[in-house]
Amino acid sequence: LPWYFRLNMRVWKNFSFTVGKKDKKKEDRREVSLEIYLQIQNLIGTENILNVYRYTGVANTDGYLNDPSSLPAIEASLNPQAYKDLYSAYINRPGNYSLPRRIFLGGIFSF
Repeated sequence: LPWYFRLNMRVWKNFSFTVGKKDKKKEDRREVSLEIYLQIQNLIGTENILNVYRYTGVANTDGYLNDPSSLPAIEASLNPQAYKDLYSAYINRPGNYSLPRRIFLGGIFSF
């Protein structure tokens, strides 16, 4: 497998404030905090290869369409070009690559 590279980022801001009336006792007031965050996984959007086919060593083809022994089956199909296109789409699986860029926005509230 080739090298795997992914850059993640998380930015957050904490806010603290007091809940309760100012003229009440200190025990009746409560300290509350709120953390707002933005998290980005795979910041630069690299397409990392996680799995490869054993015969070819690449992630997007298993070598069947280029194998001379598969030519009779391809030519016998109703539409050979459609057969090749659909087989290529089937064999180039998303599970062979890492997840694309994902963005999370959230908050954590505690008191």
